[in-house]
Amino acid sequence: MPAVRLALVTGTSSGIGRATAQLLLAAEWAVIGMARRPVDFGSPRYFHLGIDLAQLPSMVHELEHEVGAIFADPALRRVGLVNNAALTGKSGVVDRYDAADLLTTYATNVVAPTWLMGLVLRHCHREAKVRIVNLSSGAATHAMPGMGPYSATKAALRMASMAAAADLESEPMLSRAPADVAVLSYAPGIVDTEMPAAARAPAPASSPRRRSSSNGTARARWCRPKLPPRRS
Repeated sequence: MPAVRLALVTGTSSGIGRATAQLLLAAEWAVIGMARRPVDFGSPRYFHLGIDLAQLPSMVHELEHEVGAIFADPALRRVGLVNNAALTGKSGVVDRYDAADLLTTYATNVVAPTWLMGLVLRHCHREAKVRIVNLSSGAATHAMPGMGPYSATKAALRMASMAAAADLESEPMLSRAPADVAVLSYAPGIVDTEMPAAARAPAPASSPRRRSSSNGTARARWCRPKLPPRRS
């Protein structure tokens, strides 16, 4: 995939990930997209990887061997990583959490994006300008009943972003990482995608999110995934 501008975007089959890939392609970037579902943007600059981020061993093996070499290409001048893919996990209160579901949610929302940051920084050459965007959420700093696993993973990814930025300002990374790197933890607010749409669906009367979800829906101003960010 010869290119001078390349972005790796997770969750390109829908929502923010899909809109981000479309905008990057329109701006003449090459895009490596990752999603469990197949995606076709009709562009020769889009390459799709049908990877489940929760399947960590297979994900690491494929990306380390197939994608790492692409990021090492000295022709690359600008590199982007958009860690967008996430799972809400099964809603419920703390005494009803399922261990297997927790493991899947943390793997997808925390372990995979944190490891992907390292993959990009490990392979990019010193002259490449690297921008990493980790999709966070208001749930990272605002606890809501029934959303514990999702909130916890978004808080963890937010801190991982700050920790990565601190690492980049310390040795030995100052001497080996790309010289121009920025890490952004971005909480876009409520966006009209499949994930909040599922949250808006009627919850069982016993669900702790029933009242908070319906009240939030009544107050929220929903925006489309392609709209640019703005100050409120």
